[in-house]
Amino acid sequence: MAQSLSGTVTDKSTKESLISATVQLISSEGKSSYTSTDLNGFFQFKKLQPGTYTLQITYVGYKAYKEKLDLSTKQQRQVKIEMSEDARLLGEVSVQGRATRAEQKSDSLMYNAEAFQVMMGSSAEDLLAKIPGIVVEGGTIQAQGEQVQKVLVDGKEFFDGDVNLAIKNLPSDVIASIEIFDKKSEQAEFTGFDDGEEVKTINIVTKSGFRQGTFGEVSGGYGTDDRYKVNGNINFFNDDRRISILGMSNNVNQQNFSQEDLAGVMSAGNSGKGRDGRGGGKAGSPGGNNASNFMVGSLGGVTSANGLGLNYVDQWGKKLKVTGSYFFNQSDNQTQQQTDREYFESVLPGMTYNEYQENSMKNWNHRFNMKLDYQMTERTSLQFRPTLSFQNNDTYGLLQGQNLMNGITDNETETSSFGKNNAYNVGADLMLRHRFLKEGRTLSLMLSGKMSNTDGDTYTDYLNTLYGLEISPATESYSQWKQTLNQQYSLRSNLNYTEKLTDNLQLQLGYKMSYTDSENDKKTYNHSAVTDLYDQLDEKPFQ
Repeated sequence: MAQSLSGTVTDKSTKESLISATVQLISSEGKSSYTSTDLNGFFQFKKLQPGTYTLQITYVGYKAYKEKLDLSTKQQRQVKIEMSEDARLLGEVSVQGRATRAEQKSDSLMYNAEAFQVMMGSSAEDLLAKIPGIVVEGGTIQAQGEQVQKVLVDGKEFFDGDVNLAIKNLPSDVIASIEIFDKKSEQAEFTGFDDGEEVKTINIVTKSGFRQGTFGEVSGGYGTDDRYKVNGNINFFNDDRRISILGMSNNVNQQNFSQEDLAGVMSAGNSGKGRDGRGGGKAGSPGGNNASNFMVGSLGGVTSANGLGLNYVDQWGKKLKVTGSYFFNQSDNQTQQQTDREYFESVLPGMTYNEYQENSMKNWNHRFNMKLDYQMTERTSLQFRPTLSFQNNDTYGLLQGQNLMNGITDNETETSSFGKNNAYNVGADLMLRHRFLKEGRTLSLMLSGKMSNTDGDTYTDYLNTLYGLEISPATESYSQWKQTLNQQYSLRSNLNYTEKLTDNLQLQLGYKMSYTDSENDKKTYNHSAVTDLYDQLDEKPFQ
């Protein structure tokens, strides 16, 4: 049975509840869960596995609390925590007042930015890291124990709600307050029918003086080995119209603006080993197909990156709202690796293996998003969301390996590969909604279409030479061309009707229809010494 842990956190002397204290629960395996206390100082962890945990609670101005708890016997455990102030002897202090730190408004928790001091020139990310109950770590944000999936600025989407873009490029000195709440889906907000789909959301409320005007920042640096980093942003705010431009260029492995997959591209980072792990290779292994290597910012070696982002938010007339964003990412990755291996007291005593690897990857990525909200009448609205992305990827890989037995070359291998890949994704969503005169009665129709295409060519040359034979050295070689093509088309429709039956009972009827057509074609051709062309189809299974 799953365990649960709940409790209250209060001041030891005054017995007052401590609001938004950071509560961390660490399992015996080292996994951490976070939450924060509410207005009554209450916190709770649900669905815990039985075992031993460490409970840690921190609050600004108080001594940290730490306790080990055994949750293997009781199914529900409740604790009462009293924290003591971290009092220190100070000289004469002039107190001018203290800004309100947090305030509960309906289902939202509002933090006053002025109550948290950050250095001049800090970003929204630095400010969030100071707020109790919010954890900023590894490019992600946790608020009240849940991962934040969307960031708004004054209630409007900022770079399509991208969390990293918003917090890294918005200056902290323009922020008046931080609002944390669970945002319902657009369909639930329209119908009033709670579909259970909620995402933890942060709304950054800007100061009134910055809602009209121009502001931004530029920074740069240069160091040894010709390392450099330049980035900046500029914002043009005029009430409803908001334009933001971001730019960056560096060769110090700073990740690009987006962490989404670079669809369909292949890695040059994998290479094969020969028989007995002795540095050879096998057909299909050089070049690799590990898509995880093409996550922005996840590559090894040295990466030079350039990026440009544009965000646009505006109100066109009284009925049309427009939100759009464009991203451009370009990266050039270079990796070199040297491996020297020596065997002691094994089945191959006196054997050494030397290997050199060189890989490069160049990638271009364009991504466009737009959202048009048209309020046709007071009760009827139309929403259109087109998306478009292009990716281009070039890879090169070289592997040279050599086995030596007591200083004498036993075998040598060399594998080189070159790949060129292109991909695009096009899609659009259309949503028509109507709210009837009767409360709770709504009708909505959603139509969606997507099309994606990925095509790639990889050329591989392999040569393995085995020495130590009485006759002349034996060689194994091949030259191959791999061609891949992936296409997919999909259409979806969704019709929803809601009806309020009583104050506590609602009815929702839905009909969904979808169609998908996909084609995956993979072929390998061997090089012909007669025609000097890649015209011999390899019938072996594709690897």
